[in-house]
Amino acid sequence: MRELTMSESLVTSTRLEDGRVLRLHIDNPKGNILSMAVLGDLERKLADHQEDAKLKLVVLDAAGRNFSFGASVEEHERDKAPQMLETF
Repeated sequence: MRELTMSESLVTSTRLEDGRVLRLHIDNPKGNILSMAVLGDLERKLADHQEDAKLKLVVLDAAGRNFSFGASVEEHERDKAPQMLETF
C-alpha cells in the first residue's frame, strides 16, 4: 500500500448550508476500503472543524455504488490491529 503525500487526499470536505453542514466524501477506489490512510484523513478533516460552533451536522458519504467494503484486510495484522481500532 502506497503512502499519500500531503497534497493527496482520500477524503474531501465541503461546507454546505452556510457552513452548518460538513460533508466528508470518501473516494478510495475500489470499494472505499477503510484503511489507516482513509481513517487518518477522516480524523484530520474532523479535527479541522471540531472547534467550529456553527457546525451542526456531519454527513459521511462515499464515491461509487457502495459506501464501503469495510476495513482493510491487508492491515489486519496483529501488530497493526490496536492502532487501527484506536483510530477507528
